[in-house]
Amino acid sequence: MSGYYCSRMDISSGWDEKEQDVKDIEAAIDIDASPERVWGILTDLPSYVLWNPFIHRAYGLVQMGEKIEVHMKLPGAEESTFFPTITLMEPCRELRWSGHLYVAGLFDREQDFRIEPLGEDRVHFVQREGFTGVLVQLIMPKLEDAVRQGMEAMNMALKERAEAPAIPEHKAA
Repeated sequence: MSGYYCSRMDISSGWDEKEQDVKDIEAAIDIDASPERVWGILTDLPSYVLWNPFIHRAYGLVQMGEKIEVHMKLPGAEESTFFPTITLMEPCRELRWSGHLYVAGLFDREQDFRIEPLGEDRVHFVQREGFTGVLVQLIMPKLEDAVRQGMEAMNMALKERAEAPAIPEHKAA
């Protein structure tokens, strides 16, 4: 479904029988690292500042139902901050959060990170952002390319960090 608009019923918003626009953007990359290593990097929100060019700062507990603080920097745009809620957490497999602009139904976003094992120390990492709401057709044409570039930059940075040799812990003598 990536790359085009379609309509669907929004039952969760309480707007029975109202249609809204949907936009999905996806970026994927193969990473030569274990699912555990990739998961550890992905869920270490305070370390995003060290490596993540897209979600360059994030705070909060990575636990089901928790609200986190996410600071995103799209290429060529100002930083934006939003406060999504963790809606799915399957360790070493999938993390998903969702939130909205001002009120639900205007411009809602769901961000999903999937780790698909390809072998013992190799994964296929898929990042997807789904946008819904009455403002999608107005906002997304201006943001789509920047969002895709940001996702691709994050995926590449995650790959580089996960594939880098682990730094041995320093033990005091």
